[in-house]
Order: sequence, then C-alpha cells, then structure tokens
Amino acid sequence: MRTLTTLLVLFFALHGIDAQPDLRFVEPVSGFSSPVDITGAGDGSERLFIVEQDGTIKIYDQSTNTTLATDFLDITDRVRFGGERGLLGLAFHPEFATNGHFYVNYTTIARNGLVNGTTVIARFTAAIGANTVDPNTEEVVLSINQVASNHNAGDLAFGPDGYLYIPTGDGGGGGDPDQTGQDPMALLGKMLRIDVDNPVIGGTNYGIPADNPFVGNAGVRDEIWALGLRNPWRISFDRQTGDLWIADVGQGQREEVNFEAAGSAGGMNFGWDCREGLLDYPAGTSGSPGTSSPNCVEGTTYDEPVFDYPRSSSIGGFSITGGFLYRGSADDLVGYYICADFASSNFFLYPPGGGTLLVDGSSPAFSPSTFGEDDNGELYVFSYGGTFYRVTTLRSMPVELTAWTAEVQDKVVVLSWQTGAEVGAADYVIERSSNGVDFSTLATVIAAGTTSEATDYTYTDVEPLGGRSYYRLRQRDLDGAEELFPVRSVIFRSGSAAAPTITPNPTQRDLSITIPELQENGPVNVQIFATDGRRVFEHVRLDEAGRHQYDYILPELPAGVYRVVVRFDGEAFQQNLVIR
Repeated sequence: MRTLTTLLVLFFALHGIDAQPDLRFVEPVSGFSSPVDITGAGDGSERLFIVEQDGTIKIYDQSTNTTLATDFLDITDRVRFGGERGLLGLAFHPEFATNGHFYVNYTTIARNGLVNGTTVIARFTAAIGANTVDPNTEEVVLSINQVASNHNAGDLAFGPDGYLYIPTGDGGGGGDPDQTGQDPMALLGKMLRIDVDNPVIGGTNYGIPADNPFVGNAGVRDEIWALGLRNPWRISFDRQTGDLWIADVGQGQREEVNFEAAGSAGGMNFGWDCREGLLDYPAGTSGSPGTSSPNCVEGTTYDEPVFDYPRSSSIGGFSITGGFLYRGSADDLVGYYICADFASSNFFLYPPGGGTLLVDGSSPAFSPSTFGEDDNGELYVFSYGGTFYRVTTLRSMPVELTAWTAEVQDKVVVLSWQTGAEVGAADYVIERSSNGVDFSTLATVIAAGTTSEATDYTYTDVEPLGGRSYYRLRQRDLDGAEELFPVRSVIFRSGSAAAPTITPNPTQRDLSITIPELQENGPVNVQIFATDGRRVFEHVRLDEAGRHQYDYILPELPAGVYRVVVRFDGEAFQQNLVIR
C-alpha cells in the first residue's frame, strides 16, 4: 500500500520543483472521430491502431505518416454507440505477429441473444500482415449484462503473464445503486483476469488461471482478480517492470489512480463503494469504511490509491483518463506515470518512486480521451476531438518552434519563424513548391545552435511564384537528424491588375464585377454595405480558376455611396460604389 502527503502540498509544492519535465505535444495527426484508444500491435510493423467509438479501427502508418484509407476493422453494424457506449478498447495478443488474434471490448446492439448494451469481449483474427480484417472472424469470449448505459469502463490489456485483464465498471447509476463494486459474485466493478489461450472444454471461450486469488472459493467468482472499482477508464502495464496502473473515475469528490506491483498475488480491494479515493464514501460518513453498501464491512482493509485529486477544474478535474508509465525516448520523463483529466484537460505526472504530483495545463489535447504506446514505447495522447500527439519534453526536442508564418508583403513573400529553445541545431532549409507536393530548396539559414533563449529568423523570397505557392521548413541538427515543420501557403499576385474591377461606377442597378484571375477553384463572395454598416446585397458562387465576369441587377437602393467587398482566394478587396 502506498501513501501520499497531503494533496494540497502535492499541488502547490510543484512551484518549487527544479528540473521537472516540461511537457511538449508534437507531430499532431488529425482526422479521427471520437477516438477512445490508440496502440501499437507489438509486431514491429510501425502501425498505430486507432479505435473510434462508433465501431471502427483505423491504421496510422508511422513509416509513411499517413492514415490508411481502408479501416482495419468495421463493426459498426453490431456496436451500440452513444454516450459512454461504443467500441471502447483494443488489445493485441502477445503472439499477434504469428496468430493474428486481437481482442476488443464493446457494447452491443441486441443480437444473437444478447441484450442491448451488453458488454462484449470478442476475439478477431487478422491474416498475417493484413491491414483489413474480416468482421466475420469474431468469436465472443465473454459477455456481461449492463445495468445502465454508463460506467461501461471498456479497456483491456494483456499482462506480462500472458493473461487478459479486463476492468469493468459498476454498472452505472450514481453511487453504485446495485452495489456491485463490493459484490463478490458480480463481474461488474472488478478487475477480471482470464486465460484466452486455454478455454474450458465444453464451457466458456476462456479458462481461469489457476493462480487467480479466489479460485476454489465458492463465494467469489473465479474470474475476479481485484474488487472495488467504479468506472476504470484506461489501465496499463509498465512495459519494463510489469506493474499495473488503474485510473478510476470518481463519483463526487475524488478521481484516483490505483497501483498493483508486478508479481502481486491479486485479491486487492480498491474500495468502491466504501471508499472514494482516500475518502470514505459517501463523503462525511464517520469512521471507516463508509456506509454506502452492506458489503462495506467494519475492519476491512482497502488498498488506497497511489494518488487521487479533487473534482475541481482549477487543480484537478472531473473525469480521469488513465495513462502510462513513460518509457519513451525523452530521458527526463522516463519513470513518470502520465495521465490526464478529460474535463479540465490538466495533465498529471507522478514521479518515479512517488513524491510530488506535477500538474501541467499546457496541452493542446483538449478533452484527452486516451493514451497509448507504439511498439517502441513512445507515448501518445488523443484529444476526443480527433487529433493525437506524441508526448515528449522540451529538453528532448532539438528545436522548439513557437511560430512559423508566410506573408505576402508588397512584391515579396516574407517567411518568419521563432524558436523557444534550440539544442544542437545546425540550420533551417526553406523549401518551396507550386503544388504542395513537389518541393525544392529555396535557401538555407544557419541556426543559433544551442540556446535556451527565444530566437527570431526571417527570410524574404524576392522572386515569389505567381498564384498559390507553398513553403516548407526543414530543420537539421548537427547529428544529421531532421524534422519537417508544417507547410504554409500564400497567394502572390503580380501588380494591381489582379484586383477586381467594378463597372459602371456610378450606376443605378446594373453592375458587373470582373476578376482578372481567380487563382484557384473556390468561392467568390460579393457583399455591398450601406454607410451605416447594413448589408444590402450579397451573392456567393463557386467557380473554377481563371478570369470571370459576374453581372448583377441590384435591388432598388437609395442614392449614395456604398462599400463593395469582394472575397476570393482567401483575400478581401474593397471599393466604393456610387448609386445614382
């Protein structure tokens, strides 16, 4: 059992910490819908598998930095999706590279005798090296009836012992109304441990490990490894030590992270619904344990969380998203357990060996829904909005880019960038393209090298390409490593002839607007405003690149001076128009 100093000290002592990891979130990849899991397959294929809650699994190819167009798995036809339901977890068999087996956790629609909303643990089989899987390979391993639509938990993971661990929620509703968390005969509110490689002959599609802690006890289900969970959202095994970390979403007072050391004999009781975090439940009850459930027996010893935090947006949050014990390439982050809060988007770093809990509120991953590791141990976090990031630290990044812009100024294009810090940086290569695909080197700018100070850089393209052009910044290190920064684009117009012309002017009702050259396919928006700011006319059309003339008959307008705004190619042009 681990203990903590007062949480208030944990949160406010961080201001005096020296050399704490300074988190950075890099290499964003977008385009996903309601992501709830991300993981490598353990087969060295440089693939990240992204679970979308509606019932699909996508592949991101790390070798080409692309998301494959075809889904790895699509079971939307059988997934009950909405709220806390859906396809919620994915775990690859330790021998996936040779047997193709992987397991998912989802809530099902009513089918094949299963009640709507039932939790299903199922196995699918992929052909070796395949990027798509036949959904008909499904074999249901285990199903658990759910009492309500929430608290489905949904994760699953193979432990270093080769067994499948399945955390389950308490069945939903507030305060564990069905009292499953401490019920030894309920599979809900537990950590389950099953053997998927040795199913019971003529029985279930799984076996019971002989060393499960309650085997032989008729009063406890054999599948149970640990008790007292409310709604565990993400578990993980430390890939180096085998320790188990369990994040459990709280009820009204605390969010918590529980810990089980590798080699444990199981049988731990994490307290729900007698305890919530380090507090008795319900809050305010005297003595220990709490009085919420008849299963809360006086004198019972509960396994306290390794840390918990208050349900407060300022220093905590309202829904924990469990993470991983970091084992990636950022040396100053190794050994920290990293998790976050879905509601506040605060990130929490629990240091090696325990101690002061660090809080980081700088992440661009708003509403962090899940963490995951690739095959090399690099850590990723997903924003529920659909973008994932690699988690690293400032110290491990050769260059921290804080700004990078391309702007047309008069007859040139000015490229500007700023770094917050540089470590062993050699130079910056500016590349240019007319189509955004084929780039060539335009110039090379020497880097500051190594500095903790902000550094500003500027380069002027004095002979820009006509029309839309693209600029890319390639940063090179002294050791030969390279990093590509995002592409920027501008539209360069040669001379004032590119501006639209309005005829006749003055006019009564007839009006023509000529655009000498629309640079790219897109919308042309024409608006006319009176002197008091009222919009009196608007017309939008989509057109192909090229020269265009648009003829309009204006509504009857009082005589006077009006302002015409024409928007196209990402720019706005304004002229006065006289109505007679």
